[in-house]
Amino acid sequence: MRPAGLLLAGLACTASAHNAPPQPVTIVAHRGLSEGVPENTLAAFRQSIANGVSIIELDLRVTRDGQLIVLHDLTLDRTTDCAGAAAAINLARIKTCDAGHGERVPTFAEVIALVQSEPVRLLADVKEGTPIGPVLKAVRQLHAERQVILGLRSIKYVARARAALPDTTILAFMPKQTDAAAFRDAGADILRLWSDWADADPPLIARTRSLGPQVWIMVGRRLPSNPAQWRALHSRMIAAGAQGLITDRPDLISSP
Repeated sequence: MRPAGLLLAGLACTASAHNAPPQPVTIVAHRGLSEGVPENTLAAFRQSIANGVSIIELDLRVTRDGQLIVLHDLTLDRTTDCAGAAAAINLARIKTCDAGHGERVPTFAEVIALVQSEPVRLLADVKEGTPIGPVLKAVRQLHAERQVILGLRSIKYVARARAALPDTTILAFMPKQTDAAAFRDAGADILRLWSDWADADPPLIARTRSLGPQVWIMVGRRLPSNPAQWRALHSRMIAAGAQGLITDRPDLISSP
């Protein structure tokens, strides 16, 4: 499974493994292009790198003892053989949980170490409830200012991250469409819209692009049920002017 073409955010485009023309859009593998392997694990991220992915999205949460881990849900229940809220459990205990196929829940530092020598960037979705301070500290200490894209949900966090990490790309996971200008003014480089927002209001992407930052689409909430529908949805978003797609199926993006 190989994406048709990939583009590093803000950088020159790269050709795909099949030497197809590059996509005029940034492609992001949601939770690590985890088709066939457990999501948000080192195995998923290795697979993404092997498949030529240029940007990997992952989710950050904090443990009881203040360690940053890569986990989408509030709890360990769905993605591991353990149960309970991650924020109530120490890292040592979480590391005993099987995240599928013997994989463990990785720390943010472990993922950074994995990709530091690779031509890949990380879109770190700082989940609601995760304090921003440890994230900013980790990015600095791991010297990942240019390799990480911070995905933030609050205007306050965007402003704080912009002041602390002037060289780091910031993506706004906006709760509402009407928040776009405020997130831009706080320092966001990229504004995220949902695909169902854009389907319901096709001019939305163009209006949001007119504010200045790039506009990326999160393909989600109403997921396609077959490959043809995935391809059609991706194509609609690109045709409407999306400059980036965050998707579970980057392999189902047709070449232009």
